Amino acid sequence: MLLVVLTITLFALVIVSFAGVIARLMYSPLVWADELMRYLFVWMTMIGVIIVASRRAHIVIDALDQMLPEKARKWVLAVSELIVMAFCILLLKYSFNFVEMGMKQISSALRWPMVWVYISFPIAFAGQILMSLKQIVLLWDKSAAEVNTNG
Repeated sequence: MLLVVLTITLFALVIVSFAGVIARLMYSPLVWADELMRYLFVWMTMIGVIIVASRRAHIVIDALDQMLPEKARKWVLAVSELIVMAFCILLLKYSFNFVEMGMKQISSALRWPMVWVYISFPIAFAGQILMSLKQIVLLWDKSAAEVNTNG
């Protein structure tokens, strides 16, 4: 579902960008196009954070993981997910300040409430927290399945 939303957002970004270029070539620039592209890009980034977290595809240095035995590796992965969760909880707390500020601001060209941009931050951080929880559960479900098949 998120991948569909991300694809639609990218498609909208390309269309608005193309329309902006065409309008500039016709000496009638779309004043709102750059602003809308910026907001679409923010939303794409925040949705991408959740998608990447759900696939455990963030950039990592896995040299240590490869050297550790399987049980130690699972503990390291679980602790790293807990650290990510703690950081995202902190960011989630502060992101609500931006949402509150966005309720009082209006964008310059589109005249939209900025809350529609700022709300993407708590959504992304909450999504990251949920995906980290999911990764931890999957990690321990795998180890429980291995114990049952080996024991």
